[in-house]
Amino acid sequence: MAGSNKALGALAAFLSVAEIAFAITIIVLVADQLWPGAGSYYGCYWDYSQSPAQQYCGTWTSSGVCLMTDNSVNVCRYSYAAAAIGIVAAIITVFAMCLPPVATLLAGLFGSIWWLAYAITATAYSKDVNNQEFSVTLAGQTVTIPWGYPRGNYRTMVYALAWTTFCCCMVVMALAFAMMKGKGKEEGESYANKNGHIEDPVKPAGNPPATAAV
Repeated sequence: MAGSNKALGALAAFLSVAEIAFAITIIVLVADQLWPGAGSYYGCYWDYSQSPAQQYCGTWTSSGVCLMTDNSVNVCRYSYAAAAIGIVAAIITVFAMCLPPVATLLAGLFGSIWWLAYAITATAYSKDVNNQEFSVTLAGQTVTIPWGYPRGNYRTMVYALAWTTFCCCMVVMALAFAMMKGKGKEEGESYANKNGHIEDPVKPAGNPPATAAV
């Protein structure tokens, strides 16, 4: 049973490392692609309202706006916070083989709730900005693009990673629960072996004495 718990702990640790990698990837994508500094950027856009879809390439100017939101809620800053705190929670579950299963369970529960909230937020806001108009310069003329903010593929990658990380946290939580059950069963068996075994009474050697006939 102890070996089984170690295997479960190793799997939880592996998933936790994956969570850390996903969170770091989210930070890099947001910093590099979805929250660029002020300046002019080149990009290509697909118009799916036509059949077949048409691609347009041009320059768009950014004032440093977050490309994950269309209002005062800065989802890019929220992404940094979500990823950073998610990394801390995952670092705890990396040591699942050394921690009590209940600690891994609580860390997995926190991570699941945390990443679920972020995944829902990122998905909802991404859907909103994908339907917003955006102005670009094509062939020296300013054209309004009606099919959303640029770099939508990176927004899709971010919320896909968020949902994947949430699923990893759920699996870690399930593994921790299984480890708790395994540890409880192991302790129960150990207690039974120590306190529940009754020695057979010592039988006298030889045949029992014959009963005298009356």
